Formats: sequence, C-alpha cells, structure tokens
Amino acid sequence: MIVSLRAGPLWQTAATMIHELGHFTGLEHSTEFDLVHDRLSDTPKCEDMSKSALRSCLDRENLMFPSADVATSQETIEVSETQRAVFRSSAIVRVTN
Repeated sequence: MIVSLRAGPLWQTAATMIHELGHFTGLEHSTEFDLVHDRLSDTPKCEDMSKSALRSCLDRENLMFPSADVATSQETIEVSETQRAVFRSSAIVRVTN
C-alpha cells in the first residue's frame, strides 16, 4: 500500500494514516464519491459528493470520509461505535485494558 500525503497540519497527516489503517482493518469509506455508502447502520451518509458540497456532508467529520481536507479540526474527527467494533475485531488489532 502506498499512501500519498500532502503538506499540512500534523493532525491531518495523523488522521490520514489512521484512516488508511482503518481500511487495512476492514473499514470502508463512509461515502464513496459515486455515492456508495458503507454497510454500517450508524455511520452518517452523504447524498452529494460534488466538490462544492463536501463541506455540507453529514459524514465529513468521520474518520473514514474519503477526504481529510474537509474535517475542521482534530477534535471533531468522529468514529461510530460499529466502526470501533470492526477495527477492534481485526486480526491485527489487540485491545488490552
């Protein structure tokens, strides 16, 4: 896997890397640019993925939104409970208390 990162705030770089790790653990984009949505019932969906409408998408703050450039800050990045469960159930993740 190759991940291309643009120069920008460190939190965006970190979010992009975690986003890509999400794919590796089985997560899909919350909404694809062709309006295909993930299969998780608690992930917000976007109905207009045109470039001019991205900032109005309900899932723009979700970690698995396909464009990190529209998240407003590191504090607003969201992950749904089902996304957490998918991540934690991956064979490469071990959660300890």
